[in-house]
Amino acid sequence: MGRESWVMLIHYITAIILVVALTAHLLLHSPFAGLDFESSLSFINVAGNLKNLGPLFFVLLLAAVIHGVNGLRILLLELWQNKGWNLFVNIIAIVLIVALIAIGTMTLIGVQA
Repeated sequence: MGRESWVMLIHYITAIILVVALTAHLLLHSPFAGLDFESSLSFINVAGNLKNLGPLFFVLLLAAVIHGVNGLRILLLELWQNKGWNLFVNIIAIVLIVALIAIGTMTLIGVQA
């Protein structure tokens, strides 16, 4: 399997993870969770969710960042087709993924403290 095939496979897997995780996330804010929408957004409930569901939010962070940046990378690669542009876009995508995951991880760790 070529490199781009692996990248698209990761893109599809992160899409599935996002659908499942975002569905669970939306259900937390629905009447099925026993809360009305406004009380589900109170500081105490949000902080409790972040503390209790930290690993789930980390998986959501990874999937969202990788899926979003890879989607942007795919769009930018469709603009031009040459080696220099491909290298530039791939390097920027990697830097952006690392930076966004670092910022998100620091945020999740800050909430846990």
